[in-house]
Amino acid sequence: MHRRPHSPYRVEFKEQALLNARHRDPRSVQSVVNELNMSPGTLKKWLQGAGRVAELTPGANLALDGTVG
Repeated sequence: MHRRPHSPYRVEFKEQALLNARHRDPRSVQSVVNELNMSPGTLKKWLQGAGRVAELTPGANLALDGTVG
């Protein structure tokens, strides 16, 4: 039996946080994490993970700060 890492965040929350971070203009990432009441480190980790997924997706270009270019 494999253990899954425990996350206090629901998948829907994570998806919404990533969407907010990617489309935050002109807000800062800090304003997004303040609005969502979450850790900046967690959001950064999620964005980095999303960047690795985007690297595997043809035509996707996601920067580590969440911007799409």
